[in-house]
Amino acid sequence: MLIKIGEFDCTECWDEVFYKKLANYPAITEWEIQTVLDFEHYEKQNGRECFIEVDNYILKAIEDYKKTYESGKRANVPEKITECVACPKYKGCMTDYVCHTAPVENAINIFKCGSLQAPTKWRGVTASVLKAEDRNAANDPEDYFDYICWIS
Repeated sequence: MLIKIGEFDCTECWDEVFYKKLANYPAITEWEIQTVLDFEHYEKQNGRECFIEVDNYILKAIEDYKKTYESGKRANVPEKITECVACPKYKGCMTDYVCHTAPVENAINIFKCGSLQAPTKWRGVTASVLKAEDRNAANDPEDYFDYICWIS
């Protein structure tokens, strides 16, 4: 899996590339580093090696933070995550709430249920079926459907 960090339209994973948008490129926060390392950790747990493509000074900041990350210390979540572009009204996600790009009907069901669930739970089909669907335009790996909330 390739991790590209830079000035993109949004943060997204597409065709085995994780595009990580920085809120204030070229500066990178501890929170942003943590999200990159969390992604890298998840990918390694699922048998995928990661390669980071970024300017050397940002790569150095990531390497410098790894000891803190590996100690288990977590960075504070910002009040607003501006890398998300799904909500043009707020120009980011207010982290007191969950932001999810889903139709209103699905959002209502999430609140009724009381939790976000993996698409395998929502749709009642296996991850292999979801991976094979045409709507998997990003070519997400099978394990994403058991873990990452994806409702449509």
